[in-house]
Amino acid sequence: MEKLEIIQYILEDEELIFFLPKTIRAQDAYSMYKYAEKLLQEKQPRMLLVDLSSTEYMDSTTIGTFLKLRSWMKAHGGSFFIANINKESARILREMHLYDYFNHFTNDLLAQIKKHVCNNLPQIDKNKLAAWYIKDAHECLIKAAPQLKESFLPLLKALQSKIAASQENVAHKH
Repeated sequence: MEKLEIIQYILEDEELIFFLPKTIRAQDAYSMYKYAEKLLQEKQPRMLLVDLSSTEYMDSTTIGTFLKLRSWMKAHGGSFFIANINKESARILREMHLYDYFNHFTNDLLAQIKKHVCNNLPQIDKNKLAAWYIKDAHECLIKAAPQLKESFLPLLKALQSKIAASQENVAHKH
């Protein structure tokens, strides 16, 4: 059985901070996005910060999620930052040609905040991970780093087929 990673967060004043685990994959990223979307609409924080101090692996859907959240914050007059990028996370972001795309900084005080005042993010069931979301996250990646397009085309085509088949099944039921 696959172990679910726990994403912690704090929402205080006008700041929403996510503390990401050692490994974050599509399911975790989707959970983070759906919960962030709810908090951003309800509480309207001015800053969203993602702390990567513990993160050693993140997949492309996760990075696409960062891009989606960055766009949301920008469209609503807010800011998006990545904090405490460790060596492994930096390597992944550089390989995706996006290390310098994000505003980032180091803040050692975040570790103290994490220890004392965090909540655990609710997880979305792996079976509810939406193909449209993965496709959208990867389209954000390609928009931010066009040189990735060729490597993601097979995935995008497969996702489009899955989405079309799903829509066809819904149409047949009605």
